[in-house]
Amino acid sequence: MITDNISKFRYFRILKAVYLLLGPACNMSCRHCSQTPIKNTFSLKPSDELNKNIISFLKEWSIVPPIYYKRIYFWGGEPLLYWETIKHYILLFEKLGIKITNYRIYSNGLLLNDEIADFCNKHNIIFTMSYDAPNPLAIRNNIPNDDNIKSFLKIKNRNINFVFSALNDDISKAYDILEEIFPNTKISMGYIGVFFKHTPKDVYTFKEGQIENSFKKLSNDIINNNDIYHNKYRLMVSNFIKYDKFKKHKFELEPWPPCAPGLISLSLKFNGDIVRCHNDNVVISNISDNYKTIITNHLNEWKRLLPKICLDCDVLPMCRNLCPIAAFDENEKKYIQCEHISKIWKSIIECRKILTENDINSPKIQLYKDI
Repeated sequence: MITDNISKFRYFRILKAVYLLLGPACNMSCRHCSQTPIKNTFSLKPSDELNKNIISFLKEWSIVPPIYYKRIYFWGGEPLLYWETIKHYILLFEKLGIKITNYRIYSNGLLLNDEIADFCNKHNIIFTMSYDAPNPLAIRNNIPNDDNIKSFLKIKNRNINFVFSALNDDISKAYDILEEIFPNTKISMGYIGVFFKHTPKDVYTFKEGQIENSFKKLSNDIINNNDIYHNKYRLMVSNFIKYDKFKKHKFELEPWPPCAPGLISLSLKFNGDIVRCHNDNVVISNISDNYKTIITNHLNEWKRLLPKICLDCDVLPMCRNLCPIAAFDENEKKYIQCEHISKIWKSIIECRKILTENDINSPKIQLYKDI
C-alpha cells in the first residue's frame, strides 16, 4: 500500500493542497451546492484565529520540494465574505517565509472588485469563478454584474467553472456562451459527483438521451474545430480521454477516493481540527497529531466507507465512486449519483472512440498554463 512506511519527507512531497476552511457563510443559494446543510450561518469571520500548530505545519510543509505543486485554498462558503481574513493570512504567510506554488479561491464573484483583482495579481492567487451556462439562473439565484466581470478579467490567473446538470445540459453551448462573456479565459466543466438527500431531483434527473447527445455534440465541435480557445479539447481529450486509472484489483488495497483526502490534501478548520472533506464537517484528526496518525485516521475512514457496491460497475476504472460520503438512493442499494454518473462515463467512452478514429491532434495551446 502506498502509505506503508511513508516518511514525513515523502508525505510532505505528496501533499499538494491544504484547504483553510474559512466558514460556511454564503451570499447565494445555488440549488446544486454540496454545502447546503452547513452553509448560510453568515459568520463573516472564522470562529478561531489560525491555530499556531497550523502555521508551524505550513512552514515545515512549504520547505519540502513538491512532486506536483503546493497550494493553499481559502475555502468557504463564499470566500470573499472573508476577504479581510484572506488578506491578513496571505500577508502573514509571506512575512513568515511560507513559500508555496500559489493560492486558490473559488468564488461566485458577486463581491469581486478591482482591489481584490489587484491583490490576486500581486500575491499569486488563482481565482476561479463559478458561472453556470447556458442558463445560470436556472440553478443559481444571482449572477455577477458587469463590474464584477470587468474586475475578473483583470486577474491574470483566472478560471471559469460551470456545472453540467439536467438544468444546464448543453456543454457545447455553455462553452460558446462563456467564451464570449469571458474571452481569453480558461473554462472548465464540472459535474455533480456527489449528491445528498437535500439535492433537488430536477438537478440530476436527465431526460432520455440528454447526456449522450450533449457529449456527442461536444465531440463533433472538437472534430470540426469549433473550439477557438481549445477549452472543449482540454475537457474531452486532456482530461477525460486519458482517465482510466483505477484498477479493480487495487480497489480494496487502496481505498482512497480519487481526491485522496488525508494523503494529497488536508482540510483544516482554523482551530486545528482536520475534517475528512472540505465539503463536510466530520472531524477526523487534528493538526497537532503525528503525520502518520493523520494518514491512518483518514485511511481507516475510507476503509470504513469503501463502496464495495461499485465493484461490479462497468465504469469503475474511470469513476471509482467519486465520493463515498454521498447519500444512497431510496432503496439504499446505490448512491444517488450513480445512474447519471454512469451515463456520463459511458458517453465519454463512446465519444473517445469517435475522437480517436478522427485522429484528433493536440492543438498548440498557448493562452493558458495548466493550473
